[in-house]
Amino acid sequence: MALVISLCLFIGVYQGICNIDQIYLSSKLGLSIRTPSTWIGGSIQPLQIQTIDLLTKKPVSAFVTVALTDEETFSKIIYTGKTDETGLASAQLNVEDDFKLGRNKLVVRAWTGTKSDAAELSVDLKETYRILITVDKKWYQPGQTIHIRVLAWEGGVKYHAASNVNVTISLIDPKGSKIFRRTLETDEDGISAVDIQLASELNVGRYKLRAEIGDYSQETVLNIQYYKLPTMKCDLEIDKDWYLPSEQVEGLLTARYFFGKPVTNAWVELTVDAYYGEWMTAWKYLGRTDVNGVMNFVFDIPEYLVGLPYYNGMTKIILMAHVKDAADHEESVAKDVVVSKQPILIDLLSFKNTFTTSETINIVTKARYPDGTPITRAQTLVQVLSEKNSVVFSHAYVTREDGSVNFGFQAPDTQKASIQVTVIDEDGYRSSQEKALYKKGWWGENGYSIVLSPEGYEYNMSEVVRAKIYVQYPADARSHSEYVYVDAISPMDKVTLYTDALRVVNNTANLEIVALETFAPYVILHAYLITPGNNVISDWAKIAVIPEGGLSVEVFTDKPQYLPGDFSRVTVQVKDEEGHPVNATLCVAIVDTSVLALSEKETGFEEVFFALEEEYQKPQWEIHSMPIY
Repeated sequence: MALVISLCLFIGVYQGICNIDQIYLSSKLGLSIRTPSTWIGGSIQPLQIQTIDLLTKKPVSAFVTVALTDEETFSKIIYTGKTDETGLASAQLNVEDDFKLGRNKLVVRAWTGTKSDAAELSVDLKETYRILITVDKKWYQPGQTIHIRVLAWEGGVKYHAASNVNVTISLIDPKGSKIFRRTLETDEDGISAVDIQLASELNVGRYKLRAEIGDYSQETVLNIQYYKLPTMKCDLEIDKDWYLPSEQVEGLLTARYFFGKPVTNAWVELTVDAYYGEWMTAWKYLGRTDVNGVMNFVFDIPEYLVGLPYYNGMTKIILMAHVKDAADHEESVAKDVVVSKQPILIDLLSFKNTFTTSETINIVTKARYPDGTPITRAQTLVQVLSEKNSVVFSHAYVTREDGSVNFGFQAPDTQKASIQVTVIDEDGYRSSQEKALYKKGWWGENGYSIVLSPEGYEYNMSEVVRAKIYVQYPADARSHSEYVYVDAISPMDKVTLYTDALRVVNNTANLEIVALETFAPYVILHAYLITPGNNVISDWAKIAVIPEGGLSVEVFTDKPQYLPGDFSRVTVQVKDEEGHPVNATLCVAIVDTSVLALSEKETGFEEVFFALEEEYQKPQWEIHSMPIY
């Protein structure tokens, strides 16, 4: 997590008559600097400078220079510019590869014709790496060999192979003890490999395989325990991704042996567990598979369920199938099914909660399904009613790609305006949401809100990612920041790849950033504002980025089927995005598919997702507002 240091330098100001203080302050500026505390070599880092006149407490335009120095042998001016009439200057600085790594100091100087000031703050310059760990499988038994390959890249804007760097490989048992540790050097392609021979007797459980380069590390979890390979693979399929209470679920179970034949005439026990304040079995069925190893089933979602807090009031049911074949081999498979009381979830944001007669009120709505998918091309009906239920505004809209609709209406001459939004999708599902606004001075509610609305959710590398950020302030807020802050965070290693501060104009800020190579395969855009009480209000969106120069890999075998002991000839062909053959380094593993099926039987950890969601709600840099009295 990157921390932005904000340094504000002020001289004490005393109210009253003091000519000496006024003379002193007449030559000084107030200077504020904001930038991440850690800079990545080869990256682009944001810098924001704000200047005010200490005597008048108002923003002032000033010339500024920024120098980077290690206070020993290196010093370089990296920015020269001028703050605007609001006292603000923002820059994106290229952190060049010749900058000295380690602790450095930023020296910022600002001046006008009659005033000047200077400030310093420390930044750490580091190299950044991406590490990919691959193993031949995820499950091992004591006495087996783990085949490991590590691929490392380095760079801030464009990655390249981290050649001839030391990478340390460690295997950590469930008790936290390292049972293997070795330092290797990557080759010219950034690759290193090692085999770990497991002892025949060791603690079984979940092991961590860790690769480290300097301060950067990557881990993967391996299961080391005695196991019996499954003989069959079972799958559950249902007709939808989510359901309403009392809706009918249609599905099928498929069971096949790993050598390809269907599991015929097998006993299948299906159960549905639902949450009623505690988990209970709501439905049970006993049947058999047909000659194709398939069993169809139908059941109704329970009418009454208890919402789970971490599902935002929604809930889920757990569909479980237990299969037993004629030889008494048994396998189980489970599937989570999302259940929601509403088919469409509607977020309704007004930029303020009170109004005056005839002013324009702007509203933003976002519609999504219970699984989080934005609803595009949905009919959106808007009505605004007075306290006497007379219609003062009515209009129909169609949702955009992100499920949003923006509209405005003229405030009526009434004490209350109720906004009613109804969304109807192409399948006929509909939901409604309502929000009340009140005439200023009559009644009001407090609250900050922020909505991040990207134009799209998938971009090619080098395309411009555009998004609008809508902000609502409390009606009684005496003062608030004019800026929202944006981070682009890599979910894989939690590195902040981009940060910026955007000015809010008419409750809206516009974001435009270029999709860098380091954004691939996806990046989290995190927008947040900081209230005067230092609370953080935030929203985030996942953006997929398709890198340039993608490779395609095709695998060919000389026969479709082999007997044990047969010789197999395998051909691997690698092509670039234009279909031309290319030289490439390959990692090839041949694994029994029944071993891979062991991983599919692992239960999911919902808390991982919710921990990530909570993490994205935290600011990746810290802002301390400049006090202006």
